[in-house]
Amino acid sequence: MNSRRDVGIFCIVFSMKEISIEEAKLRGVEMVNTEMDNGEIRYRIVSDDGSSYARTVATEDSEWQNSHVHHQHQEMYVVQKGWVILAELIDHKLVQTRYKAGDYFLSKIDIPHNMYLSAGSVTHAVKFGVGEYSDWEAVPELDDLIFEEVEYRDLW
Repeated sequence: MNSRRDVGIFCIVFSMKEISIEEAKLRGVEMVNTEMDNGEIRYRIVSDDGSSYARTVATEDSEWQNSHVHHQHQEMYVVQKGWVILAELIDHKLVQTRYKAGDYFLSKIDIPHNMYLSAGSVTHAVKFGVGEYSDWEAVPELDDLIFEEVEYRDLW
């Protein structure tokens, strides 16, 4: 008795139609590309539901970003090239972690954070959660701690 079955392979072909930037915007998604004050170049795809994707490229002159917190969103980061330092404010203490190419990490809701990207670094960030796109609140206390510490230089 032959227990072998012939299994056919089915191919489903989907056709794709490119949509314009204008049509995407009408559907609630737009591109927002910027050069940040700290020298980074950001290429963003932003949705009206608060989620977004950002490719960030650090320049030779890049510096720390601005410390901030999200109360409704998280951010998943992937380090594609170079290295970054994530600074977090946990129980009023500065916690710093270095990540290299191939690493990924998650910023948590209600945990203030900031990042330093080494020159030439490339990161990808996916912001997700429930709420407004503007879920961003400055945290000067973390900025003060970062710039008081020399410890982050040891992570380079």
